[in-house]
Amino acid sequence: MVVLRPLASLMVVLCLASVAGCIGGNSVTLAGQGYSSGTQTRTLQCGTSGSIQLGVQGAGSLSVKVTDGGGAQVFSQSVGSGQNGSSQSLSGKEGTWTLTVSTGFGYSGQYGIVLTC
Repeated sequence: MVVLRPLASLMVVLCLASVAGCIGGNSVTLAGQGYSSGTQTRTLQCGTSGSIQLGVQGAGSLSVKVTDGGGAQVFSQSVGSGQNGSSQSLSGKEGTWTLTVSTGFGYSGQYGIVLTC
């Protein structure tokens, strides 16, 4: 069994996410490294489906949300201290989708989140 170091694992997730974005269509990315506090958003014109990929490693509180063209929340995940990588298909209403990443009172580490339509 091969054990990847946390940074290597994060890089693998981000590489896969970037490839998915190139193949799957339009995409937006929110990424950070170091200490951050606050909220960032990106918007993207989507049909009725999309996907989200995330790679997170650090300490503190990080929240990821996606709303569809009708304003309905189609994805929500809170991440605490540690390491996390995941990918999920999304479905919702056509229009402007919004990716929101909030680090609340502070997050120290690194993260990369990609919304693809």
